[in-house]
Amino acid sequence: MAFVDNSTPVDPNNPNSQAAPVNPVLNQAPQTATAAAGGAVPGAAPQGAAAQPSQSKAPQYQDLGAYLNANAPQTQQLAQNVATGLGQQYTGLQGNIDSAVGQFNGQVQQNTVPLNQPLVDQALASPASFVNDPNNVSAFQGQLNAKYNGPTDFTQADAYSGLNSAVQNAAQIANNASTPGGLQTLVAGNEKNPTAGETALDAALLGGNPTAIQTVQQAAQPLGTLGQYLANQTNAANQGVQGAQATSANTAQSVQDALAQAAKKFSGSLTGQLTADQAKQTAYNQAINDSISKENLINQQLYSAAQTDLNPVLNTIKNQANATQPAATAFAEKYLAPTGAINSFNSWLANNQPIVNAPTMANTATADQYAQDAALAALGGSYYTPELNPANASQAGTFNIPDSPAALPDVVPGEMNYMQDLSTVLRNPAIDWGDLGTPGSDINTLNPQQLATLLGNPGTLQNAGQLTNTPYLTALENLINNAYGV
Repeated sequence: MAFVDNSTPVDPNNPNSQAAPVNPVLNQAPQTATAAAGGAVPGAAPQGAAAQPSQSKAPQYQDLGAYLNANAPQTQQLAQNVATGLGQQYTGLQGNIDSAVGQFNGQVQQNTVPLNQPLVDQALASPASFVNDPNNVSAFQGQLNAKYNGPTDFTQADAYSGLNSAVQNAAQIANNASTPGGLQTLVAGNEKNPTAGETALDAALLGGNPTAIQTVQQAAQPLGTLGQYLANQTNAANQGVQGAQATSANTAQSVQDALAQAAKKFSGSLTGQLTADQAKQTAYNQAINDSISKENLINQQLYSAAQTDLNPVLNTIKNQANATQPAATAFAEKYLAPTGAINSFNSWLANNQPIVNAPTMANTATADQYAQDAALAALGGSYYTPELNPANASQAGTFNIPDSPAALPDVVPGEMNYMQDLSTVLRNPAIDWGDLGTPGSDINTLNPQQLATLLGNPGTLQNAGQLTNTPYLTALENLINNAYGV
């Protein structure tokens, strides 16, 4: 280290002239350690404990300020070396914090379950085909049961304890830059095997040089912020955990809600189909029963009475009519009851019976719906209640019902025309009945009452049989008035 000769010269012409007292410390050649952290300053002669004894006479110092000034360059170099080491400590420790937090955040990210909307949509749109791949089922259930299972607190991470100790030490190093003892610690860390005296001297040189000490303190100051930096990074990492937990929980809730909506829609389709089939059965049976009621009414109120009451009269008219009485013959032949219609209806009825067995969800559901229900159960687990019993799958689609009964035989409309025509005849007083069998007499203007009297009086026609009370006419009038409104 350079130094300044501050001794008082001896005047050879002055017998009283003597050398001034020498400061024992300042009379030493400076022994500062100016090597950079971990090594000597490049291009500089070894100093400090590694310095070689000076081959020249050491100057004699009596002024501390001159000593410090003389050593200012070396002191500044020492300060720079110390500052460099402090900066390296700061950068390294901050990097260690960032690395540990990064690893922690990576673990958090790996354990976060974000919503996979396309997967969920595909599963619920076509569950039966989706479950054919077991990997699909696992992926969907991972969404359905999404839960964060990663680390929850950075302070519990393996690296945290060591980092916390390191930042505490860093804070102490930052404080060392402000105390003499602390400076000696900093200086000692930048020397090779220093003696206590060398360390004390170097610290004193640093402390006595404002520029040098400012360099050291500015380099040390960031180390004191690492505690807060670690706290901030810890807080951010833990907030990331909270976000991951919320994301995973939201994923599970979203998928559960979507599954519930799909289940509700599926259940509604099954119920709607069952309701529609029930209504269809009711309408079908009503149509059958209406046809049966009408035909029975015809059978019971028309043909039965006609067979016993009207046909004998009409046959008598037909048998007694002669060639001069074509109107009577045509009337009798036209209105003899067509008993074959009864047989036609019975044949129709045999093939158009009311449906007795009621539709159920088990027999109205299709095979595809059974498959869909089973697939939703496989996907949903405890979050889905099956709508169909797999044991009833063989009943799928077995409830079949026509839209309407088969058309009634054509003879039935003919029967209705028969009744209406006959009613018209009975109600029309202007019909010329011709000669009904009594030679030389014509009955030209019989009204229904007169015809009723005629038919009800066995003596009017020859061999007409015992016709009394005319139940056929009464039944016919009731049928026309009540059933058909003619």
